[in-house]
Amino acid sequence: MRNDYIVIDADGHVNEDADGGHALGSHLDARFRSRVIRTGGDPRDRGQGGKYGKRHGDPAIHIEDMDVEGIDVAALYPTKLLAICKIEDHEYAVALCRAYNDWLADFCSYRPDRLKGVAVLPMVEPREAARELERSVTELGHIGGMAQPYAYNHKVADACYDDLYACAQQLDVPIAFHAGGESPSLPERFDTFIEAHTLGHTVEQMTAATLITYSGILERYPRLRVAFLEGLVGWVPMLAERMDEE
Repeated sequence: MRNDYIVIDADGHVNEDADGGHALGSHLDARFRSRVIRTGGDPRDRGQGGKYGKRHGDPAIHIEDMDVEGIDVAALYPTKLLAICKIEDHEYAVALCRAYNDWLADFCSYRPDRLKGVAVLPMVEPREAARELERSVTELGHIGGMAQPYAYNHKVADACYDDLYACAQQLDVPIAFHAGGESPSLPERFDTFIEAHTLGHTVEQMTAATLITYSGILERYPRLRVAFLEGLVGWVPMLAERMDEE
């Protein structure tokens, strides 16, 4: 708590592969353990010589750092698995999401009052995405589902996701759209991480917001809550003005 305010980090992150993926792999279907965490992520150098802070998979350290920052509660998202939408082996994608969500439940069990998991959903398999949301919320205690704004085979407003949005509404949990840092809408335009990251999240959030708004999803599921994360908020009034004009 800072200045008598309860502080909630709505977009915290874990490093699910900090140990080389061993703990995560222990939750993965045996058929896929030889290729755990291979998501085909951004090949650009994101490290900057370690200047971005610690890289660990230890919930005790996570709580210590939250205390330093004055954060009371953190909703947790992945790092490596932000790129899971690129996996074209659907069985593997589903299995990896399940394994991560199980691993995340273990991580949050250290301080369940302060560490809140958001389940990663296999958006390449819409029906399985709905099933995994239900399992993660009702069996693992996660507080919502993370959807990638882009999957190689579907748009987030496609009718195949109706079961997912209906499930989220019924369970009263949000769907949080979170990109991986680069935008498929801007392919091969940037050579460095800082270039891709400057626009990637924002462009993907604007794209998802446009699709969700124009599709009528929020009218069909009026109690559905959605979040658009890590793209800042300056684009919101601009996009709202543009949508009104269009």
